[in-house]
Amino acid sequence: MRAREPDSSGYVESDGVRLAWESFNDTATTTVLFVPIDTCVHSRAWKGQVAYLAQHVRVVTVDPPGNGRSGRELDPEAYGDLAMVADHLAVLDHLGIDRAVLVGICASAWQALLTAALHPDRVLGVVAVAPWARDRTPPFEVRLEAVRHFDEERDDYSGWKGHNRHYLPDHWPDYAAFFFDQMLPEPHSTKQLEDIVGFTRETTGAVILAETASPSFPDTAAEAERLLRGISAPVLVVQGTADLCQPQGRSRSVVEWTGAEHLVLEGSGHLPMARHPVVVNRAIKSLVDRVSGAAAPRPVPRRHPRRRPRVLYLSSPIGLGHVRRDLAVADAMREQRPDLEVEWLTQSPVAEFLEQRGEVVHPASRLLASESGHFEAESGEHDLHAFDAYAAWTRCWSTTSWSSTTSSSARPTTCGSGTRRGTSTTSCTSTPSSSAHRSSG
Repeated sequence: MRAREPDSSGYVESDGVRLAWESFNDTATTTVLFVPIDTCVHSRAWKGQVAYLAQHVRVVTVDPPGNGRSGRELDPEAYGDLAMVADHLAVLDHLGIDRAVLVGICASAWQALLTAALHPDRVLGVVAVAPWARDRTPPFEVRLEAVRHFDEERDDYSGWKGHNRHYLPDHWPDYAAFFFDQMLPEPHSTKQLEDIVGFTRETTGAVILAETASPSFPDTAAEAERLLRGISAPVLVVQGTADLCQPQGRSRSVVEWTGAEHLVLEGSGHLPMARHPVVVNRAIKSLVDRVSGAAAPRPVPRRHPRRRPRVLYLSSPIGLGHVRRDLAVADAMREQRPDLEVEWLTQSPVAEFLEQRGEVVHPASRLLASESGHFEAESGEHDLHAFDAYAAWTRCWSTTSWSSTTSSSARPTTCGSGTRRGTSTTSCTSTPSSSAHRSSG
């Protein structure tokens, strides 16, 4: 179950590599392309962005080579920077899209920037989330230490030492679980960690080794700076202060070289689009509005201190028994506060029942994926796996960003910078002097 299903989907061949794509809101005039993300995960990592942005623009997502529905390649060349740039263009050409706003994270953010530098006529703007960069920023020492011993057999493969040629082929799931636990240092990240670890299970250690050995471009920081200084499209860089993958110096280099807007999220780790989707979504849309000439949204008035108290009541549309309970709860609250305003976030048939009662159903209810439809689809031929269906539905709820309904202004939010269990955290990155070993951090 997904917050929004694609309008269309398919495959495109790029230099012999099969890439899977999905497109949402196909009739919109402006396109946001989430470029093929790092191979360790796939395009569903952007699920917190797709449903919201597709209300306003066309959104295209692409699974990277080696994960999701794309082909499984073992040739390192298929994962190189220039090969990925060619993949971006192949998808745009296949869909008949002249220009798009490109969005990427980590290494894929760097590849989006390279596309803007090498093919400026195809790029309206770039959003680079926690970008890797070929600059002079020193890597985190603990990650560099693992790279130094990457080809050696070791007695201990725990923690960062698991990034090793002899360990990854048979133990990729174990290392991936450790790695992304470090990438989500914010408290209460259990659901995001569960999702992202699930995405890593759709590739293999052999694929990760191939991607690790892929060639990067360009060869020097000086050439990288020259290329990025030539980018004419607007750039937005999003970086968390608790990112344990990419040092903040790399984001600052991209900002300096491109003149980018720099959104810094206090306490955020390496995956701000998962942990802070409202802030990230609004920042992306703001850039899209600027490059597309869309009218700026009207400022939301501040709430008057004497405004009546309000409740947004979420009520499941499965059956009508519980909505009577919910109405009883709402009535009890009104008895306590006669001036209370109650609006309902729900679907048919509960929405119609409430409207007949004289209740107010929130307009955003129309944006919800059908809960009853989900259970009906899961129960085909009377074979309902209830617990699996419920788990899938809760995952759908976690993807929905209420950016369009909240009245608070977008701003970075300070979150805890420690790990969830209070353990010490160490950081991971790539070595700037070699193209190998970048993908795992």
